[in-house]
Amino acid sequence: MKRHEFKNPVPVRERMAEKWKKRFMFEKGYSEECAEYMAQRLIDLIDHMQYGYALIAFHKQGTIFKMVKATLIPYESFFHRFYEMERIESTVVYWDVESQAWRSFQLENLLDWSPVC
Repeated sequence: MKRHEFKNPVPVRERMAEKWKKRFMFEKGYSEECAEYMAQRLIDLIDHMQYGYALIAFHKQGTIFKMVKATLIPYESFFHRFYEMERIESTVVYWDVESQAWRSFQLENLLDWSPVC
């Protein structure tokens, strides 16, 4: 077990889901139920992108609709460290497959995602 796990026995995903749920409620005015659903969708997206590709729909700068094919597969080799979900404060970093570059989006601007081959 890592040292920080002793200080906070709540699993990382649960802590992040609660944190992001509050952000969705504050930033978007979502109901608690909707915010909880979106926080779980975000966790599922990040989990999936570490091993595969996803088609992500989100708003950029509040109004511009974006749909990108994204992954986190090259994260460790590029940044020389493991991807740590708990480091996410407000933006989600991803590898944009089409532009072959690292990009990000505000987590509360996530609309939906689906896995792709």
